[in-house]
Amino acid sequence: MLTNLNNITAQSNNKLDNLGSVMESLRKKEAELKFINDALTSNDSISLLVLTNFKQTLGENANIKVERGSVIVIMDNATLFGANSNSTELQAGATESLSKIAGVIKANPDMAVTLEFHTDDALSWDIVYGQAASVTTIIGNTADVKAGRIAVSRKTDLSGSLYIKLHPDFNLFYLNLRQNMKK
Repeated sequence: MLTNLNNITAQSNNKLDNLGSVMESLRKKEAELKFINDALTSNDSISLLVLTNFKQTLGENANIKVERGSVIVIMDNATLFGANSNSTELQAGATESLSKIAGVIKANPDMAVTLEFHTDDALSWDIVYGQAASVTTIIGNTADVKAGRIAVSRKTDLSGSLYIKLHPDFNLFYLNLRQNMKK
């Protein structure tokens, strides 16, 4: 009888140990999920703040939208580079607007920047990169934005505009997430 009682106690202790390890595993998973949720919520809050900053800086009539977590300022290429779509030289008024945008970019150093040029097929990549260099020079000089923070892309359509996108730095988010999961 004493042997049976010892066996029951040993099994009970094993089950208690297993339960303790399961609970610890659940606590770890809960902490990981909380980190992900907090990061996503933080990105949404920052996007709302960036949208508000752009509206205050550029005015209520500025062409600004939010799409997939990105805050996007849409600028017409004619306003930026004049009537000649092949021009890479910024108009005088464009420099002032880009400087204001750069101020908002500077105030949000954790956000990545993408310059998305919407052009027709006739516009070469050389011209797009020349225009991107002009825009990047203003943003970089005004806001001290590091080159690695700005990406350039192109979409072919007839809108003839530049989308300046501020969005969470997903590479940084992924690295932070991976670091948190390793703990």
